[in-house]
Amino acid sequence: MWYVVYTKKLADPKLAERLKKKNIEYYMPVQYVKKSTPDHTKTEIKEEYPLGRLIFIRTNEIIQDVIKNEYGNLFQYKDHIKNECATVEDDEMETFRLFLSSNNDRVLFLKDPYSHFANKQKVRIREGVFAGKEGRIVRIMKSRKLVIELGTFAVAIFGVDPSILEPIDE
Repeated sequence: MWYVVYTKKLADPKLAERLKKKNIEYYMPVQYVKKSTPDHTKTEIKEEYPLGRLIFIRTNEIIQDVIKNEYGNLFQYKDHIKNECATVEDDEMETFRLFLSSNNDRVLFLKDPYSHFANKQKVRIREGVFAGKEGRIVRIMKSRKLVIELGTFAVAIFGVDPSILEPIDE
């Protein structure tokens, strides 16, 4: 089981080092992007965190207490339906990590829970890492996106080929 937490600061690399030293498994994807310096004289490679302040921690109740006590800058990301810390099952997390490893610029975590989109067109994904998973087609930022459920999160995926989506009647 993965617990979803967030930091006060945008993804904190020092926190990642501390978690690693305690042998606490975490997931905080990093994207390396070429950026020009302000004066455009050279290009540098910068670290970016596509999920912002979110960190996924694989843990149990005991380790969760250690995290609360030792890491004051970590906060539980609340599941607004259950009013408890948001969680993601291991198999969902594995699939999501696989997808993010090559597509982290195509993912947007939404504020609203997945249940908020229940009235939108339901589809089944026929191919790719999410094959067999169901989602909803939602207009976000002036274009249609596939919104899937990750734990209780709603995650929008950009650039999905419509030919791999199969409409589902409800």
